[in-house]
Amino acid sequence: MYQQTERTRRVGELIKREVAEILRRDLEADSLKFVNVTAVTVSRDLRNATVFFTLIGDKGDPETAASDLAHARGYVRKLLGARVRMKRTPDIHFKYDDSVTRGFELSKLIDSVRHDDAETDDNE
Repeated sequence: MYQQTERTRRVGELIKREVAEILRRDLEADSLKFVNVTAVTVSRDLRNATVFFTLIGDKGDPETAASDLAHARGYVRKLLGARVRMKRTPDIHFKYDDSVTRGFELSKLIDSVRHDDAETDDNE
């Protein structure tokens, strides 16, 4: 993976903000009501953008949301092109960001180890 430049980072932030707004206002699918855009990476040539998303709470199915987002990506790109002035609107790819889920599971694992250690110390 390449190191992001200041330009790609700024474009990614702009796309993140606009795609989040498009998902919130312009798409009607029930599976997309709880989608939260977490990050956007943009290729150096600005032709491709990967939009990472999570689901708020435990609401919805990530696979269904990913499928619906993939189906709507042309429409999202069209709306993005109308909102953002760029020479070329990047091709958008959606990817589920499981880092929040993994972080939560890791936190639970650490807490269970601490709890087990505390019980062991109390028994001694």
